[in-house]
Amino acid sequence: MDVMPLEPAGRVQGVTAAVDAIARAHQHSLRGWLVVVAHHVDDVVDLAGGWLFDRAMAGCDVSVLIAHPHDPVPLRVLGAAVVDLATVPASSHDATPQQLAVIGDERTFDDAVRRWINRCLGTGYPETTLWGDVHDPDLEGQTEPAQHQASLAALAFKTRAHALAAGRAGVVDDAPISGIESFRAVGPARSVSAARGRIRNDWRAMLQPPPERTRQ
Repeated sequence: MDVMPLEPAGRVQGVTAAVDAIARAHQHSLRGWLVVVAHHVDDVVDLAGGWLFDRAMAGCDVSVLIAHPHDPVPLRVLGAAVVDLATVPASSHDATPQQLAVIGDERTFDDAVRRWINRCLGTGYPETTLWGDVHDPDLEGQTEPAQHQASLAALAFKTRAHALAAGRAGVVDDAPISGIESFRAVGPARSVSAARGRIRNDWRAMLQPPPERTRQ
């Protein structure tokens, strides 16, 4: 199974530490990072596959933290790397990606994931999107409905990824794949433009190697 390994649990702190691991793996890249949190591969493909592909083609490094990464191939077709969410312990720190997408019922994630989601929403950055039904009234009140029209290329790759996911699950599904994907996004009033520079500075600082220790 081609899943991006994480560091030993003793050195990885929290859900957002997965972002640190990705940052270190791509430390020479300053491209945008889109981090997706989800339970199942097929949910990601069906709800947001076109959007993920278009974000990847626009230059984002797309990484999916997934609770059940049984088969990462459909996500790789869409241009995403995969991190096993189960390997990330419960504590957390302040690192944040530029974009965060939560796919599936937010109530079913563990406490650490929900705290991370709420913190990202509370800061007004990163650009946060929720895919699927939103059950928390507070989350719903902080977001507004939006849609993405997948490009023709994205629709083709989403169709291929969907077929792979369905085939590996032993399901025959010939239904047409929609190029219109619905989600909820942080409202523009909460997306402060000044935060973008703050994010870039945070990531540049995080990508710097640690200072060498001087011997006493």
